[in-house]
Amino acid sequence: FWTSELEGHLKYSHNDGIQCIAYNPVSYQLLSCAISDIGLWSPEHRIVAKRKVSSRVCSCSWTNDGQYFALGLFNGLVTIWTKNGDEKIKIDRPGGHPVFALAWNPSRNDHYDMLSVCDWGQRLSFYQLSGRQIGKDRPLGFDPCFYSYSSDDNYVLTGGSNRRVCLYSKEGLKLGGIGEEHNSWVWSCRCHPKGDYVVLCCNDGVVECYQISPTTVHGLYKDRYAYREGLTDVIVQHLITEEKVRLRCRDLVKKIAVYKNRLAVQLPENVVIYELNTNEENG
Repeated sequence: FWTSELEGHLKYSHNDGIQCIAYNPVSYQLLSCAISDIGLWSPEHRIVAKRKVSSRVCSCSWTNDGQYFALGLFNGLVTIWTKNGDEKIKIDRPGGHPVFALAWNPSRNDHYDMLSVCDWGQRLSFYQLSGRQIGKDRPLGFDPCFYSYSSDDNYVLTGGSNRRVCLYSKEGLKLGGIGEEHNSWVWSCRCHPKGDYVVLCCNDGVVECYQISPTTVHGLYKDRYAYREGLTDVIVQHLITEEKVRLRCRDLVKKIAVYKNRLAVQLPENVVIYELNTNEENG
């Protein structure tokens, strides 16, 4: 541990290689994960609480309220623990593929905690805190090495053996890519916590920084204004009353057109037409 003045403050060690670390988002509690055990440190306790694990830890993530954390193991298991270090749930995924990427949804506005899990069976899956799976597995087509939410929680970054970073919706739909294909696997990628910058690291030592600036997609007709939000949603606003309606298109919104009481939304493979209900329009 280092201070903001780059002075050494504290250190502790594991018996084998450290694989990943993560801070509790609401406290100074640190989770460190090694090949055979995990450690929990906090300023309130001088002793690091360590727990044995059944396999090498490949990934870890805290819930947004800091009450639980999840571990992705090399043997394909996903385990959910309390912040005190008690194992609560064990998810046995078919195939036993290493889980090198997982993440809890960071937004506290969501109705429940959702865990996204990516394994080297090239699958993306979603789970509730109880361990119950949400929907079906989604094929990725590559071995994922990271899964990172954007700073505004509007999209997700993932990649790995495909040698590039891909944009996905929170529901697991592919929206596009960032930059060109690299010469080696992309092992890590993170978004700036308060901006639109993305930094990625490749297996051959290449480090690159990109700025993601989605173009403005909107349409206007008299007092009706529609615009894209979060790449996959459309907000329709009445400019006089300032009433708003959100349309969840669940795919990349490319273009928008408004005419009278109709809204056209162009998606990658089709165009969807929405029509305003006459009763709603009359109040």
